[in-house]
Amino acid sequence: MSRGILRIGFFFVCVLLLGGTLIHRLQAASAHRQQVAWRTLQPEPREGPAPDFSLTLADGSRLKSESLRGRWVLVNFWATWCAPCVQELPHLARLVEGLSGTGLLLLVVSVDEDWALVRNLSKQLTQEGKPGGNEASSAQLLLGEIPGSLSALDSSEGVAKAFGTSRYPETYLIDPDGNLRYRFLGPKPWGREEILDWFGELLR
Repeated sequence: MSRGILRIGFFFVCVLLLGGTLIHRLQAASAHRQQVAWRTLQPEPREGPAPDFSLTLADGSRLKSESLRGRWVLVNFWATWCAPCVQELPHLARLVEGLSGTGLLLLVVSVDEDWALVRNLSKQLTQEGKPGGNEASSAQLLLGEIPGSLSALDSSEGVAKAFGTSRYPETYLIDPDGNLRYRFLGPKPWGREEILDWFGELLR
């Protein structure tokens, strides 16, 4: 066997070994990110169909739960008087922007008495924030102006109670078949890279 053939064989063996090492490291890094996301989100597994509901959206139209079949839906219950809820809004905005194109729909549901409170908060955030900043993205989210998101009102808290919400903020993930998959208690840093990766894997 010539030296040239041996060198080529040695080269390909090295490539295979390096490739295997790289794949192993990437898999380990991905698994680590998934673990970090799980520890951060602390999702509580849920089973069974999500409650049927009908809500008024920011543009005045009605949203019925059956119209959401076929896609993943993240439902976040919040209120303007809930400081952790307001602080969570920019993180939710980053989540829906980071997962653009995946088919995930973010539905933020205010349990305030009327839309005036939500619009006033949106106006306040717009005035306080810089274009493209956290306040601006939160204001857009409240008006349903970020693609992949809808803003709704549940003034009676009937829908929130049907989901089993006990405190705010509280978030639920519904799968394309209309079944509950997870509940998330309290505010979360939804826009973190590890969490975006976690949702990306789940949605695939």
